[in-house]
Amino acid sequence: MDFLMTPEGWDGQEVAVIQTVADAMGWTSLAWAVGFALLALLLTIFTTRVVRRRAFWCPGAAREVEVDFEDRGLLGFRRRGVLACSAFERPGEVTCDRHCVHADGRLPLPFDPPYRVRRA
Repeated sequence: MDFLMTPEGWDGQEVAVIQTVADAMGWTSLAWAVGFALLALLLTIFTTRVVRRRAFWCPGAAREVEVDFEDRGLLGFRRRGVLACSAFERPGEVTCDRHCVHADGRLPLPFDPPYRVRRA
């Protein structure tokens, strides 16, 4: 048998009202915390910025170039841009059509290992 324990002078209905208010405040706090965490996660995913430097043969400049690419957004749906290119006098002012943004616009350089390979 369960007995309702209440503070002295209180009846069961007053305790039930206080318990209901406390439960509502707890669930509201939890909802705010989950909402804040989801918002922080979404902002982190959609505002992610990655800068990568690549060296390759540029058919437009007819020489080897180094390009700083910028990727923004969610992985798999990234927007890509060119921040700087060594083919220009001022690398930050890129004025070409930026065909190098797509993989078929770049030609890879031959691989030269940075160390001497010893063959047995």
